[in-house]
Amino acid sequence: MNESVRDVVVVGGGPAGLAAACAYGRAGFATTLIDRRAAPEPARDETLVFAFTSATRDRLIDLGLWADVMEDVWPISGVNLQDAISCRAHVFRARCGRAGLLYSIGYGELRRRLTKLAASFPTVECIHGRRLAALPLDGTARRVVLDDGYALRTQLVIGADGRRSTVRELAGLSSRATDFAETALTFTVAGRSLAPDTAIERLTPNGPISIVPLGGCRFAVAWIDSTARSQRRRTSTPARLLAELAGALDLDSDHDLELVSKITAQKLSVANADRYVAPRLVLIGDAAHGGHPIPVQGAHMAVADVHELTTLRRVDRSRFASAETLACFQRSRRLANAARLGLVDVLNRMFPPSVAPLAFALPGPDADADRRPALSLGAHVSP
Repeated sequence: MNESVRDVVVVGGGPAGLAAACAYGRAGFATTLIDRRAAPEPARDETLVFAFTSATRDRLIDLGLWADVMEDVWPISGVNLQDAISCRAHVFRARCGRAGLLYSIGYGELRRRLTKLAASFPTVECIHGRRLAALPLDGTARRVVLDDGYALRTQLVIGADGRRSTVRELAGLSSRATDFAETALTFTVAGRSLAPDTAIERLTPNGPISIVPLGGCRFAVAWIDSTARSQRRRTSTPARLLAELAGALDLDSDHDLELVSKITAQKLSVANADRYVAPRLVLIGDAAHGGHPIPVQGAHMAVADVHELTTLRRVDRSRFASAETLACFQRSRRLANAARLGLVDVLNRMFPPSVAPLAFALPGPDADADRRPALSLGAHVSP
């Protein structure tokens, strides 16, 4: 049977896989994207949101992707970091000349935008609704076999197929995960009781509450608490949920918040693969590493993965899939990701706000706000 021969095969149609397919397609590599899901429709009722940092935006600019997504991002000029125990708070603002400190976009809209961009490159083909069945190493190439028997031969497989990665499993790469007792609820609210240009990170004894503006008076909420309390809130009435949220945020009782999406729940865990690479194969995004559903974390690390691969490819195009290139990628990204996962977990999950480094980093009443260290934003707005 004839096999299609491709330079790169990307498995996974989330933002990480799509960004990789676009980056290699833009560079002229014959690239195939395999996505088990159907092509995305216009987004509705977003519950998962990315909040890009300025550093991530700069990486997307370097990858040539920012211009194609910026139309749908919402610039956030400040982050209001609040300690619910000490009742201290501080608002961090974007530097002069920056449109925003963060840039938010819904998962579905980002996926739709990148899918459209990938399809615009003549060297990129997108295969939707098919699943990966086998990944045998065949000499100096990988054979990619789908569930209907269709096969491709490629120099490099990029696994971007999420936490339950089939690519990782078929390649025999192990992953270590730590599960926690807490659960995150994610949902979207609308109203004018919150500032449309300022994100909120409220630290409570039970876990953080993140509020990310989406534009149009809509806000993405990620609320981390014990699994029992999270499940109770998930099954309560919208009015009761919103009243509890308003109370947790110290909003007035006459708030106008309205629930405008479904409510999703995710148990907290962190995971990191022991190795990101195998011969002619590399893992990126959640297939390699996974953290809490905090808006900035996963997107930041996934884009950094794609940017590192692209940077190494630029150094020597002829060796883009070599063992040396992939080893360089692993040394760089696995260490950086392990450090980030550990730092975010410690700062946001393992310490109560009253003793966390975040609380100590908040400016005191007499502190010079312009000269304080930026440690308090390290977990969420790392440059």
